[in-house]
Amino acid sequence: MRAAIVKDGVIAIQDVPVPEPGAGQVRVRVRAASVNPVDWKLASRAAPGATSTPGRDFAGVIDAVGPSVTKWKVGDAVIGVYPGTFDPPTIAHVAIAEAALHQADLERVDFALSRVTLGKEERADVDRRQRALERLVAGRPELGVVVTDAQLIIDIAAGYDVVVMGADKWAQVNDPAWYPSVAARDAALARLPRVLVAPRPGFATSGAEILALDADHGAVSSTAARAGQYDYVSPAVRRRLIVDAMNVIGSRPDGWWRDRDGAARRLIGALQAFARRSGDRVAVVLDGRPLPDYPEGRHGGVLVAYATRGGRNAADDRIVAEVERDRDPGSLTIVTSDRDLQTRVRARGASVESPSVLLSDLESASP
Repeated sequence: MRAAIVKDGVIAIQDVPVPEPGAGQVRVRVRAASVNPVDWKLASRAAPGATSTPGRDFAGVIDAVGPSVTKWKVGDAVIGVYPGTFDPPTIAHVAIAEAALHQADLERVDFALSRVTLGKEERADVDRRQRALERLVAGRPELGVVVTDAQLIIDIAAGYDVVVMGADKWAQVNDPAWYPSVAARDAALARLPRVLVAPRPGFATSGAEILALDADHGAVSSTAARAGQYDYVSPAVRRRLIVDAMNVIGSRPDGWWRDRDGAARRLIGALQAFARRSGDRVAVVLDGRPLPDYPEGRHGGVLVAYATRGGRNAADDRIVAEVERDRDPGSLTIVTSDRDLQTRVRARGASVESPSVLLSDLESASP
């Protein structure tokens, strides 16, 4: 067999003997694999003369099991893929992935994002959606995130043993209108691995294996979540942001200094649109006198707050005070590039995000 071998910090493909699984082990015939950053990092730190076989991200089928293995058998699928736009990831997306894990006895389900989504070419904000999914899967090794140039489910599913989709997508996959001919449709369907379909009201599910799901999830949609049904958004995705307003405004030389109040209003408006789309809980802290049309308080889903004194670092002190009094500072993300403020809030348990990331999200959330 061919395998990637690390020697003296270099990864090379070599012919090696086929391994036999030991006690509690399984052997997987790999159909698709990728290079995990950890593989490169371990290779670069390898001791002189040391050899190892890297590999963490792969999909395939078990072709041998060792002694005492009871959960797996030869022929079992290992990895499934769940393509979608996930804008935003909802409680239904999580329930579907978990149902697939258990029903197909999968080791992992990958949420798959296309860089350009078929039929939704205007949705190019894949980086924002990828970050949301990465928050969703954090600490859950049974869930993964992949980004692909492939658009068709047939191509996205290549190399996987199971593909997961909603009944609406299954209807689309079976619709001859998406193919040059019925024969082309049938040939494409024949290329699919095992298919697991999440039922949705109004869509047929014939020809596929149906996932066992709570009926309430059928009404959950990302469209409804973006329209304000924030309880549909997965709690693991929703963030609590405190925005250092003048730091974010000042990160772009767009002439903001000619109209500071106007710049503050534009930022608040952008944050309101972002909060409506994402379901994130957003607060923004400004310096100077309060804007008459935005007194301290909640406005359009955004909490507007002001420094409680004048002078240098006044807004920073207000942000730090809010972090200190918060019951769960570890769930707070402070948006700032101010290194001193970053140090202060991190010391109190909050995390930090750069203004460039937020500004990218704001642009993608604008009408």
